[in-house]
Amino acid sequence: MNQHNTLTRPSWPSPHPITDGADDHASARPAEDASLVSVRDMLAVLHANRRMLALWVLLCLALAGAYLYSTPPEYLASTQIILEPRRQFAGAQDAGPGSYPPTLDSAQAESQIQVVKSERILRFVFTTLDLAHTSEFSTHGRGVRDWLREGLSGLIPSTSREAAPALAPLSEEARAFQAFSDRVSVRRIGQSYVLEISYRSLERQQAAKLANSITAAYIRDQIELKASAAQRGSEYLQGRIADVQAEQAAAAEAVRLGTVPDMRLPDSDARVISAALEPLGKAYPQTMLVLSFAAVAGLLIGLSIAAIRYALDRTLHSPQDVWRSAGMACLGLIPRRSGGSRRRLQRPIIALDEILVHPDSNVSAALRVSRTAILAANPTTRHHAIGFVAWSHREGTSTIASNFAHLVAAAGDRVTLIDGHLHQPGLSQTLAPDAESGLNELLSCDSTQTELRPVPLSEALSFVPAVRSGTTSDPNIYLGSPEMQIILVAMRQERSVIIDLPPLSVSSDAQAIGPHLDGLVLVIEAHRTTSDEVAMAVTALRSTKTRILGIILNKTTAGQTDRRAAGRNGWDRFRRHD
Repeated sequence: MNQHNTLTRPSWPSPHPITDGADDHASARPAEDASLVSVRDMLAVLHANRRMLALWVLLCLALAGAYLYSTPPEYLASTQIILEPRRQFAGAQDAGPGSYPPTLDSAQAESQIQVVKSERILRFVFTTLDLAHTSEFSTHGRGVRDWLREGLSGLIPSTSREAAPALAPLSEEARAFQAFSDRVSVRRIGQSYVLEISYRSLERQQAAKLANSITAAYIRDQIELKASAAQRGSEYLQGRIADVQAEQAAAAEAVRLGTVPDMRLPDSDARVISAALEPLGKAYPQTMLVLSFAAVAGLLIGLSIAAIRYALDRTLHSPQDVWRSAGMACLGLIPRRSGGSRRRLQRPIIALDEILVHPDSNVSAALRVSRTAILAANPTTRHHAIGFVAWSHREGTSTIASNFAHLVAAAGDRVTLIDGHLHQPGLSQTLAPDAESGLNELLSCDSTQTELRPVPLSEALSFVPAVRSGTTSDPNIYLGSPEMQIILVAMRQERSVIIDLPPLSVSSDAQAIGPHLDGLVLVIEAHRTTSDEVAMAVTALRSTKTRILGIILNKTTAGQTDRRAAGRNGWDRFRRHD
């Protein structure tokens, strides 16, 4: 037959449709697949968000580093004292083996912690060492509460301010003492009678000195209580009072020097077992703890964002998403390619004859996998009539349809590729920019005899443009007309027919011609087409009993284009439910 076979607008009645079977095998979708998220899906989400996760971890580490750099180091010095209550005697004649054992219960030990932290003890150290005028405490600025007081007082009307009592700000000495007491910590070691008194300071020597001073002040306070009791009691002798006063003076001297008493003080209920030494390294901020916390916080924040994005993301990314969303096979994964450039702004470009220009590329390999899966759906059919459709524009139907036609023609079958985009004939403008006639002229109602000469693309492949060059299509023409059915029957007598159809969101031509084809292939773009759009597309096609052969996931990223995975998750499921 002539390569430029001439098709004449027929006048005989339309035959029966080629097929009117619905895609029943794809309607049954396992309910459990829609709710399960596999480990592979979670790993895929983490892989897709790896840059965001790394960015969050680095950001948190940078903030932690800035905090560590800007925060002055603090040093911690600690002393340890053991509580030793004196034996209580019933009388002088009971001295010796008959004396009662020391009495000190757990509640008394806990109460001594509060005694050490009491204002009386700390105020004595603060006053003795004149800490109000030291640089560590005198440089403290005005507190937040002071600024709030001033701000609130500015908002109160003058008459109300006169009636309200004045809010006196804290004095410099009060703020210095508050800062000093906040740095003191006391804890009981386990269930023992040992208390650990610690002090944090910006200087090593100051930390050790004040820790020792607080300890000495506590011992002095214990001795002072005994001295007061001795002065009030008549059973004590004057010599005994002198001894107690000597112990009291030794403890006071220890407070002033920042040491612990170097003499035994029998009248104190506590004994120093470990004096505070100058710390060798900083205690705060803890570098490893801060960095570890920042890394974990950054990772958790990143994972939370990834989980939220995954939960809110309705787009399809993988064959598993396609199966869970549409309940049908993913016939192929066509990878995204950007012509060798890694620039983000460059649009991915795949040639209309990719399988001829780059036969060994990943795109060509994926197209061949899709070709095998699609043709195997009708193994007994000599010539196929297959359409390619998407939900919206720029999802790649024209590119995939053109390459599919080249693949079928390369296998030895004669093929005609039809541009069904009557209103936006992009394929016609590329393959036949000077076309003298097209599908629009053949189906036009006002033409009595229109000849269509398909444009030869190869020995076995010809192309039917949508419209004649320089013209627009008739808005009353649609692809489901009886004339179009007759054209399909005539073409299929000697060749396969591949139709590139307009999107379902703007045209119903795919629904009109779908029942007269062997089936339609739905093309969706990874990371762009949503599950809702796929559901609407499937519903629209099934409403006209169109057979949906499956779905091609186009413009996938690296890692999703494993040909074996595509065949296993797509075509194997298709055969199982066919």
